[in-house]
Amino acid sequence: MGTLRDEQAQVSTAALVILATIAVAGVLFVTKSVMVPFVLATFIASMVAPIVDIQELRFHWPHSVAVLVALLVVLVVVVLFALVMAYAGQQVVSTAGRYMENTDELLAQLNAKLQYWLPHVNFADFGEKFAGFLNEQQKRFIDGLQGYVPQVLSHTFGTTVSLFTMISLVTIFVIFLLAGRDPRAIRQGVYAEIDQKIRSYIATKVLLSALTGVLVWITLVTLGLQLAAVFALLAFLLNFIPSIGSIIATVLPIPIAVAQFGGDIWRLLAVVAIPG
Repeated sequence: MGTLRDEQAQVSTAALVILATIAVAGVLFVTKSVMVPFVLATFIASMVAPIVDIQELRFHWPHSVAVLVALLVVLVVVVLFALVMAYAGQQVVSTAGRYMENTDELLAQLNAKLQYWLPHVNFADFGEKFAGFLNEQQKRFIDGLQGYVPQVLSHTFGTTVSLFTMISLVTIFVIFLLAGRDPRAIRQGVYAEIDQKIRSYIATKVLLSALTGVLVWITLVTLGLQLAAVFALLAFLLNFIPSIGSIIATVLPIPIAVAQFGGDIWRLLAVVAIPG
C-alpha cells in the first residue's frame, strides 16, 4: 500500500513539474518582448556594476553620479562598436569589386585547366549557357525586387521601431537595476554566489572572446589575408554564441581567401585550420 502511494506521489510530482514547465514556457513566450530586453539589461548591468561600486566605495561619489558615469561608459562602448561595424562594412563594400575581378580570373584559370584535362568537352559552350542562365536569373531577381520595394521599406521601418523600443526598454531596465544596487550591502548565501558566478562568467567570456579575436587577427594578417580586422571582429562577436558561433567565424574567411589566394591550397587550408 505504501509503495502504491509513493508511486502515485511520484507520478503527481512529475505531472506538476511538466505542467509548471509548460506554463513557464508559455509565460516566457507571451512576455518575450519584455523578457528579452530585461535579460540583456541584466547582462549589461552585471558588466558595469563594478564601475558603480568602485566610484562609490573608493572615490565616495554619489550614487546617482556613479550610475550616470556607468551609463556614459556603456554609451561610449556602444558608439565605438557601431563605428567599428560601420568601418568593417565600408571595407567590405570598397573591396567587393576587386574580389569579383579575382573571382573571374580564378574561374578563367579553372576553365583553362578543365579544357586542358578534358579537351573533348566544350566548356566554352557550357560557359555561355551558364552565363545566359545567370543573366536571366538576375533579370528575374531585379524585377521581383522592384515589386518588393514597398514591403522592404515597410519591414525596415518596423525593424527600426522595434530596435528603438528594445534599446529604450534595455536602458530603462539598466537604470533601475543600477539605481537599486547598494554596493555597501554585504551579500551572503545563494544571491552572493549567483552574483559572483555571473560576474566570473561574463569576465571570462569577454576575455576569451577578445583573445580569440586578437589571435585570429594575428593569424590572418600573417597569412596576408585582406579584411583580417573584419574577420577578427566577427570572431570576437560570434564567440559569444556557444558552439556554432566559432564554427561560423572559422568558415567566414573562405570566400575571400579563395578570391584572393586562388590556387594556393596551403594558404587556404591555413586560413581555416589555424583559427579553427
